[in-house]
Amino acid sequence: MSVALEDGRFVGKCFANLFGLEKVSRNAVRNHGPHLGGISKTTRLFGGQTAAQFQLAFRHLFPRRVVHSLRVAYVAPGTLSDPIDYLFEPLKGTSFVLGTAAQKGRTVATAKLRCGPPSDLLDQSPYFMPSLRNPLSYGSVRDRAVFLEDQSATNILQNLIRDSSIFEIRPIDFQLMYSHDVRRPRLFWISLSPLCKALKCARDGPTVVVLLSDCMVVHTARLHFEHLGRHNEVRGAASLNHTIWFHAFEGIDPHGWFLYETRCSRISNTSVLVEGRIYEEKGRCVCTILQEVYINSKI
Repeated sequence: MSVALEDGRFVGKCFANLFGLEKVSRNAVRNHGPHLGGISKTTRLFGGQTAAQFQLAFRHLFPRRVVHSLRVAYVAPGTLSDPIDYLFEPLKGTSFVLGTAAQKGRTVATAKLRCGPPSDLLDQSPYFMPSLRNPLSYGSVRDRAVFLEDQSATNILQNLIRDSSIFEIRPIDFQLMYSHDVRRPRLFWISLSPLCKALKCARDGPTVVVLLSDCMVVHTARLHFEHLGRHNEVRGAASLNHTIWFHAFEGIDPHGWFLYETRCSRISNTSVLVEGRIYEEKGRCVCTILQEVYINSKI
């Protein structure tokens, strides 16, 4: 059996298990795993899964409430094998809920959720999706990378072209995937990979959107360090915190195509602030994201 096939089956199992939550108390649920590995470091728990499961676990416990915003702080690397316990503590008299994700009693992430009725969502977005062609008319990163002759460009894309990816990524401008041009936003059509779409398991639109919201941020941050000539530092990267504002919750197709627009807004000696927006194929802006990425060759 090929390594790619083995990896694909493992990723498929992790994706299916992501939606399997067990209620262990009035305010807590558990996910047994195995869990998805990160985009930049496959042996470390994927931050996108943690964020996605925070809102999924909350909705599992409080089905009548809608998550308006979610802020996740990643405080320690998680493992792919240990169960994750999600514990929630509503702040009495407010619309806020505090969350903790722990493995073997060790906190790996914390969260602050703001919730309320659907009518209070920030659904009147001032942003409009750019006019673009059908997603399938753009080549995928993996298919187009085959024809690259620049080894440095291939190295930049290596984390996005694995056969076992949970996403299919089709960039609008392929050269911007490895170019150091930081003036223009990066636009990608993203959907679940055929591997994940074929699985017979539960899934829902909001959870898939949160999951994919973390898949291109580190890549965008790394390109900005490349632009500054700090090539030796981009080997290590990790999300410090991830904030999502939801503009829609109902009617999101988990198998649909989403346009992800990312750009860097601030940069420091060791971190990058990346902004993003995610649109459905029909043009509705479903969420806005803001993430701080830590860049260091030693992680």
